[in-house]
Amino acid sequence: MHKDIADYLGALRKRYGNPATLNRILCSIKAYYGYLHASGRRKDNPPGSVRRRDRQGRDIQLQDLFTPEELEKLLDRKERYAVLTYRNS
Repeated sequence: MHKDIADYLGALRKRYGNPATLNRILCSIKAYYGYLHASGRRKDNPPGSVRRRDRQGRDIQLQDLFTPEELEKLLDRKERYAVLTYRNS
């Protein structure tokens, strides 16, 4: 079964070039077999150990998240809960 899933992902890799799409499909397969395992319809969970080797680009450009003015507002804002003042100091 593990080889069947790996072969299926290999076929999908030719159809879809985006690694995020492959990851969503694999997560869907894992969720389905997880449900079958949890409901007692299957005794095993074959795709549970399948891992993809290709890397996904998840780079976040931190300089684009906030403007300098927004960062100043975050630093100077009043704490919503008094207890957090000690933690955030």
